[in-house]
Amino acid sequence: MSTLALIKSGIVENIIIGSIDFAHSAGYADAVDIGELNPRPAVGWTYDGANFHPPIIAMPRMVITAIAADAAHAAQTVISAALDDVTCPVGTVLTVTAELRGHAGVVPLTDTFRMPLRARDGREAMLVVDLVAGVAAITVPLRESGAWSVTEQSINESLPESAHMRFYGITAYVVEV
Repeated sequence: MSTLALIKSGIVENIIIGSIDFAHSAGYADAVDIGELNPRPAVGWTYDGANFHPPIIAMPRMVITAIAADAAHAAQTVISAALDDVTCPVGTVLTVTAELRGHAGVVPLTDTFRMPLRARDGREAMLVVDLVAGVAAITVPLRESGAWSVTEQSINESLPESAHMRFYGITAYVVEV
């Protein structure tokens, strides 16, 4: 008896204890003895005919869905259609709405984390992101002029690797008027 990975179309469908002959009689042309492998492949792994590969788990993506400027500065604020670029006067408070999306839609995660907002000249402000059922409303007070950005690297730097996310990034150009 051997520990076998039963494979169809290059994907491990099952792991059994049995013989190669039994696996073939059950309709599996590809059955590979995995008893000595470390790490041992599991259901969902791929097999290329020579090697097993774990599934690639796509990181969720933080997607900005809306940006609004406070009433006092809304008329002087320009927001790009892609929601990745804002030009506004000093003193503007932006409200950024975003969703944490996975392959099946919004990831219903509720959590709070810090997110650095950095200026090109090295200044930094910390923002709090409250994520409720996968939706975040982020208040961004822009008190100083400069080009302020959040990138994928910065959004993830203080999070554990298991909480990392993709993010296209955003830059706010805060101007003196």
